[in-house]
Amino acid sequence: MKNITVNLIKKLRNITGISILDCKYALVKSKGDINLAIDNLRKSGIVKAQNRSIYNTNEGAIFVCVKDNIGVLVELNCETDFVAKNIDFISFGNKIVNYIINNNFIKLTNLKETFKNKISLLISKFGENINIKRFKLLKGDYIDYYLHNNNKIGVLLLVDKFNSDPNKIKFIKNITMHIAASNPISIYSNDIPNKIIDKEIEIQKSLAIKISDNPKIIKQIVDGRIKKFINSLTLCKQKFIFDTSKNVEWFLKNYEINLKKFIRFEINNKS
Repeated sequence: MKNITVNLIKKLRNITGISILDCKYALVKSKGDINLAIDNLRKSGIVKAQNRSIYNTNEGAIFVCVKDNIGVLVELNCETDFVAKNIDFISFGNKIVNYIINNNFIKLTNLKETFKNKISLLISKFGENINIKRFKLLKGDYIDYYLHNNNKIGVLLLVDKFNSDPNKIKFIKNITMHIAASNPISIYSNDIPNKIIDKEIEIQKSLAIKISDNPKIIKQIVDGRIKKFINSLTLCKQKFIFDTSKNVEWFLKNYEINLKKFIRFEINNKS
């Protein structure tokens, strides 16, 4: 058909990301109507999305955006690392984080509905399930971030106001890197959920009983191990990865920095 030009085919390809032959076929079927062609492809994509939904999405990437004292982390999943590194997948992830910040989205269901058609198109292109797994926001005076290991780990860190000393800014960045590497649960030990500690106490009691049947000795063993366990999960008590002679708390006091909250996402990890 004369109205199906090379430029029209390229335009449809840029929008959908599918092959040139598939674009040409879609345009022939729609008699050159690009919007109808897109609708038809979306319908086809939705069918594929339903078929692919049974497949696990164990790969993906973490995306981050910080703007106007708001930070957002998003975990976008797929089935293979090959797709996770694809430029269209990465572009889509960046579009999501920017959309969240600009529209103040607070519900994951709304976010998925907004990008439903785009996800379907990506599923059609890659032949893999694509899933927006989760996102979280931080709002406050100063927010820094860090992405690690090919965007497999992402960190947002909220800090109280401080004087803009370059050394302090560098230190805060190093803290985000520390969080990515050391995977603390909380800034302070009091914030660790009781269920985590209680579970570990049970485990250590069962191990201590094998060593001694003396209640006092058992308690000493359990108390010592639980203290180490709590310190290993507490950011302030962890040895600072850039100087392991001291813990993070020492450096926070030295730099007069007050951490308020952090968020750490890792692909296929609830932390």
